[in-house]
Amino acid sequence: MKTRFFLPLALVLLLASGCAGQTSSAVPPAQASFQPAIPDASSLEAREELAGYLQDIVGADGKVFQAKDDRGNLLDTAKIIENPQQPGTFLAISHCYDSQGTARVNLACSTDPLHWTYVVTLAGEKGQNATQPTIYPVEQGFMAAWEQEPKNHIRLAYYDNWEALRTAQPSHTFDCPRLGWYAEGTPCIYSATSTSADIGFHYYKDRKAALLF
Repeated sequence: MKTRFFLPLALVLLLASGCAGQTSSAVPPAQASFQPAIPDASSLEAREELAGYLQDIVGADGKVFQAKDDRGNLLDTAKIIENPQQPGTFLAISHCYDSQGTARVNLACSTDPLHWTYVVTLAGEKGQNATQPTIYPVEQGFMAAWEQEPKNHIRLAYYDNWEALRTAQPSHTFDCPRLGWYAEGTPCIYSATSTSADIGFHYYKDRKAALLF
């Protein structure tokens, strides 16, 4: 029997089993002709099956509303992957506003995608809100990205391994140059290595963009 979990209210369950540091100084500009990969027809059945699970609240084997970690932090906009270095363990990267109104990017872990244990805060402090995070497993490490203030922009951070991630010690970070005067954020990572990433994000009044560097 297939086990299904439903985590609503912006907590999207993505079980992907394979899905201050030194700052880079130079990166090739985004290419206007670049287009992110588009899923082909062969994945249609799998996508339709996933959509069916996400829409079937009553039929879910487990569900939680307004999910929080064991410290009471909301798991807003959480992205969930399986930890490739600890099979059977899941990681959730999310943001949460503290009592002072500061948005922080938190990492939590779980063995059942319903009950979460706080691990570490990766970003966010007074005057430097960090929101809309995502994470992608890379070789033995992890690439994370989020919307960073001030001057809303995308920040990427690479962690060499699980130990570096759980202690918030990136080996290098990068602040993406802005494309315009409006907020840029809500990144997604299509693919990544320890030194490069193919990401998508919104910019200029919610237009979509892709950046390969």
